[in-house]
Amino acid sequence: MIFSQGKNTPLNANSGTVPDMSGALDNWMQPMTFTRIVKSIINFQLVEAPVNASFQGVIQPFSAKKLEIAMVGQTAWSWYTIHVQLGFELQPDDVVNYLGVQYRVMEKSDFNIYGYTEYHAIQDYTGSGPNP
Repeated sequence: MIFSQGKNTPLNANSGTVPDMSGALDNWMQPMTFTRIVKSIINFQLVEAPVNASFQGVIQPFSAKKLEIAMVGQTAWSWYTIHVQLGFELQPDDVVNYLGVQYRVMEKSDFNIYGYTEYHAIQDYTGSGPNP
């Protein structure tokens, strides 16, 4: 008889090996609305238009540990982690406005097999997009 070690099995190798966190996240997340700044080129000029998007999610500031790991010089900026349920998509460099504060998406982590997506965003002081 040959024994197989768990360390040699990828998490997504068999169905049911990765926990679906969407049920647990239902109690943690709340309804949110982001105003996404959509960029397009019209008549050779950049046009930025606000588009509202509603979803289930949660936004929280970076922990002290994550701030220590962030690149030097960037820790003075306000960093946030945004968890969203599947179906709402952002991309790095997207600009969103939430409760009057503008954020720029810096990183996307795909945890679809767990039932959510995680984004790292920084408070965007550059003033991109039209005024709310």
